[in-house]
Amino acid sequence: MTDKEQKALYRFIMYDQIHRFRREEHKSIQWIADYLGVNFRTVKKYLKMDQTEFERYSENITNKTFMLECYTPFIVDSTSSQPSIYTHDQI
Repeated sequence: MTDKEQKALYRFIMYDQIHRFRREEHKSIQWIADYLGVNFRTVKKYLKMDQTEFERYSENITNKTFMLECYTPFIVDSTSSQPSIYTHDQI
């Protein structure tokens, strides 16, 4: 399982927990946020979404590319081929 897939799975589990706490246990938004360790705005946003909206939202986040992602191979090659000018003793 890739890192993106793990994050998507975690996001889905959190979405499910938020809705379960609110629907079945009638917990407050702030309580849910504190319990899950997320911002209360995230809880509010997830509560406003139905499952299809959430799936679309999660898919957009998962497939999102970063602006500098195309430079990753160059950066990795450059940093691995160049010896560090500092050693741990000098820092």
